[in-house]
Formats: sequence, structure tokens, C-alpha cells
Amino acid sequence: MRNAFDLYDSISWWDDVNHYVNWAILIGAFGLFLLRLRLGRWVIFGLAVGFGATTAILWEIGEYFAFIRHSAELTTA
Repeated sequence: MRNAFDLYDSISWWDDVNHYVNWAILIGAFGLFLLRLRLGRWVIFGLAVGFGATTAILWEIGEYFAFIRHSAELTTA
């Protein structure tokens, strides 16, 4: 039921907003975890953004193999 309300097809920016919000929650949680390590503010920022970027790239690769590789969406991916 990923697209139960047809939001991915009816709102062009819906997928982008979902990815951004998920990314923000992920790096926020990871950043809070890093606060326990008493690192510098910029070190925490860099590690959290790097972690977020790495996980976002891995997520996109997973989406490609799970949804796009053998679908009609491949022509527009």
C-alpha cells in the first residue's frame, strides 16, 4: 500500500518530500546518538550528514532493485 492515496502519481514532488523527511529524521536521530560521544559540533554534523548520505544512496540502490529494475518505470528512472 505504498501509493494507497495515489500521491506519488498525482503530486510530482511527493517522493522528494518523503525522501527528505526520512533523511532528516535519520540524521537527527544519529546526531542525537553522537551527542553522547562528546565530539565537536562540526564533527557531529559531518558524521550525521555523511551517515545520512550513505544510507540515502543505499536506499536508492535498494529501490532500484526492488521496484524499478524490471518495471515500466525504468524508461523514466
